[in-house]
Amino acid sequence: MMFIEFFILGSTSPIISLYLKNDLGFSGSSIGLIMAGSALSALISPFISAFIADRLISAERLLSIFHAAAAVVLFALFKSSAFVPVLLLYLLYWLLAGPTVALTTAITFHHAPQAAKQFGGIRLWGTLGWIGAAWAYRLLIRSPDSPGDLRNALLLGIAGSVVLMLFALTIPAGVPRQKKPIVLLPKDSLHVILNPQILLFCIIAVFVAVADRMYVYGAAPYLKSLGVQEKNIMPLLSIGQVPEIFGLALLGWFIMRFGIKKALLTGALLEIFRFSFFMNAVSGTALIAAISVHGLTFAFFFTTASILLDNRSTRESRSGVHQYFGLFTGGMANLIGNTGSGFIYEKSGVSLADPSSFVIFWTVAMLLSAAGFIGILFFFREERHGGTATQSTPPPTLK
Repeated sequence: MMFIEFFILGSTSPIISLYLKNDLGFSGSSIGLIMAGSALSALISPFISAFIADRLISAERLLSIFHAAAAVVLFALFKSSAFVPVLLLYLLYWLLAGPTVALTTAITFHHAPQAAKQFGGIRLWGTLGWIGAAWAYRLLIRSPDSPGDLRNALLLGIAGSVVLMLFALTIPAGVPRQKKPIVLLPKDSLHVILNPQILLFCIIAVFVAVADRMYVYGAAPYLKSLGVQEKNIMPLLSIGQVPEIFGLALLGWFIMRFGIKKALLTGALLEIFRFSFFMNAVSGTALIAAISVHGLTFAFFFTTASILLDNRSTRESRSGVHQYFGLFTGGMANLIGNTGSGFIYEKSGVSLADPSSFVIFWTVAMLLSAAGFIGILFFFREERHGGTATQSTPPPTLK
């Protein structure tokens, strides 16, 4: 499940900004507006999926339904080239595909006997799926820079969604359907998110997630400005996922040995390292080093965040908790990151022919990462009990 889920995301996300700019000719701000569709998805998806999952229908069956519809919409996007249709179709696609990440996380925790220890290793298969999509895409390219080939990445996403739609039907329901009435803001999930330390962490995570969205927006155009052939852009970016394999494999041990806070700090520090290199328009070995930390950042920050949230959740609140977190990192941060990236891209005079023109773009991303690091370092607290890191403040009770 994890392999196919991230194969789908890896087939489109790394290349979409360059596709919209290079093949369809959209402006930087227009691209930011289109990519912000994924943000709106994260803001809406909790109300159309998290509170349905395991209540009206199991998370496993809902995953299948969403991917079936996403494949249809992505095919329509493949056929479109005008701004308004692309904008609306990309928005609709993420309204369907966006909730599936949280659903796969919840399904994993439903079925893993020792979720905190096993999640890193299970999530590792998502990394392999992302890498697999990059190299599968390279096989679809007919020539070094053939116009129109970038959109072939969308075909991989379509195929992946069809496969996962079928596979999800074979996964047994992880929890019995709950008989609770569906409410707009379920209290069991809010109990977790409104924990002062968890809420603070969600706010801090927005800074790191915005910087990460800037990377997704700017990486492909940046490599294009360095002279990298289009067919090699996604495979080069996939280098970032290779260290993630080792990071995820060791994540459970790292958290048990050093605690959740140090894992989060490590992830934020790696973000600072990456953008500091990009600011200097590096190439060669330095460029590969900067790209290579991307997967480690994801493993140590965002995967650790999933473990942190699950440690504070019950089986009944789990789906909602992960979706609430998505409001911060996939919603708020996505909206700010994508629209802000488009604005900075245009106002700073970024050019696909000049890698040094990206310096302001990457400086902003580096400063956001630094803000996240400082926030975790000075304001996020944890207590350790028997080798396990937990937060110091118990969940509040809603009256």
